[in-house]
Amino acid sequence: MTKPTNKQQKEILHKLTLGAVNRASSVSLFFAISFVAYGFTSLEFLRLVDPSITLWDNLWPRLLLNGLPFLAMWWFFKDYKKQTKLKIWIWSLSFPLVFSSACLIYVWPLMIQGHPQLYLYAHAANYLVIIMSVNLVAPAPRYLFTILAGLMLSFVAPLCAIFYMLKDFVLLRFFLNEAAFGLALSGLSAYMNYSVRKKLATEDVSHKRKFEKFVGNLVSESIFENNESLVEARTSKAFLMSLDVRGFTRIAQSKGYESSNFKERYHKMVARYAGDYGGFIHKTHGDGHIISIGLVNENIDLSDVPEITLDVNQAELRRHQQQLTKCIELFEKVLSEFSLIKEDLQIDYEVAVCAGIDFGEIGLKLLGDPDVRLEFDIEGLIVIRCARLEAYTKNLRQHIASDKSYLILSTDAAKFLSPEKVFSTYDTTQEPVKDFPFENMIFFKEYTQRRHARRLAA
Repeated sequence: MTKPTNKQQKEILHKLTLGAVNRASSVSLFFAISFVAYGFTSLEFLRLVDPSITLWDNLWPRLLLNGLPFLAMWWFFKDYKKQTKLKIWIWSLSFPLVFSSACLIYVWPLMIQGHPQLYLYAHAANYLVIIMSVNLVAPAPRYLFTILAGLMLSFVAPLCAIFYMLKDFVLLRFFLNEAAFGLALSGLSAYMNYSVRKKLATEDVSHKRKFEKFVGNLVSESIFENNESLVEARTSKAFLMSLDVRGFTRIAQSKGYESSNFKERYHKMVARYAGDYGGFIHKTHGDGHIISIGLVNENIDLSDVPEITLDVNQAELRRHQQQLTKCIELFEKVLSEFSLIKEDLQIDYEVAVCAGIDFGEIGLKLLGDPDVRLEFDIEGLIVIRCARLEAYTKNLRQHIASDKSYLILSTDAAKFLSPEKVFSTYDTTQEPVKDFPFENMIFFKEYTQRRHARRLAA
């Protein structure tokens, strides 16, 4: 198995942290009940040294110091998919403190008063709680180390001080041996548990990434996370690019078998750049591609945009500007390498890559028979108009220059052009875009196909 990329490693760690928080939530609920129940079960041995202790005396502090904090963590951790890092840190820091606070309820005070033997009544429960908590939650090493360090400071150190103060070195040695074994066993077994979970998460992410190449991250996420809501029918505002090779038929006719080599290299190149720029290829047909940016592979949540706290609309505008820039740069990368492929295959006649880019509401919907085959397909007027814009590049090649490549933007897409991207306008009143006669103007950019230095040198 290949080593995960940095992005995949972050996803693996996030997946592991999600699981740890989810398990911490369940453990917190269990401890909220069991620590309060310990108020009943510990009363008998506490009364051996202090018969004046009542049930209520032993119960209400455990409810306040143990039950309520664990209950609060359970409630806060229930929605484990949000603020995961904060929640796992809260658990790692809080568990040792809440656990040790249970020892302060009569047990340690009575030991200090000259009854160190009380430890022997509680030590089994102590290590059961410790081992259970770290093994079930099994957090990443940094959080595991925090928990163990917290237990050393809040549990082991105070007990050592109590036994030393009472000059009970037999119990001190017994406790140190038990603590060393218990914490070491807890840490080792929790780390082994974490390692197994990490291997499973790594395999899961690896398979999901392979699957994602064919269906996009929404569908792969839906399958691997068993979340059907991700593929429910929806509409989103996004950019769509229709990309086509003008003159491909001539390549197929004149180059024969080499046309297959050309098509293979061209499709591989388009797929690579689509991936680099966060695009998703919805359809291919011969030499044509339909690619979206901001629809399938990009999270539409705006919370990661710095301006979100100031102005949501401005943040959305900036995101759409970035997405359009990605569309344009994707086309330009394809165009640059396309020239290289032409020269390698010695294609000297007029063949050019042209594209149309549109922006608007695009529908995503599962189409097909659920018992045979389903496709997460795109639909909407934008899909049709984008194809018509790309087809209109034939008009530009006919009326302006037949040896150029053209990129056309709709007026809706052009609203998000950044200042450094300069496009010309073209009046389509006399020769309207097919099926869209009210589109009176388009934005276009003309590209000259470059000859690469290595070909000239040859």
